[in-house]
Amino acid sequence: MSNFTPKQQRVFDTAKARLEKESWYNGVCCDNFPTDQEIDEDFEGAVVSVVMETERWDAEGFIPFF
Repeated sequence: MSNFTPKQQRVFDTAKARLEKESWYNGVCCDNFPTDQEIDEDFEGAVVSVVMETERWDAEGFIPFF
């Protein structure tokens, strides 16, 4: 059971589908999860932010570009 809104669940599911292909994948990181407003403004950006946040914590050798 999650406390996600439908929009957040869509971002979660999309990010999960992308991340499951990675050998280091352990689960989607939900830290700093995008709000509905952020998702409305940029769905793809919201998905990428979740993917990058997950990669930041789980991928060995991840180098952030910020």
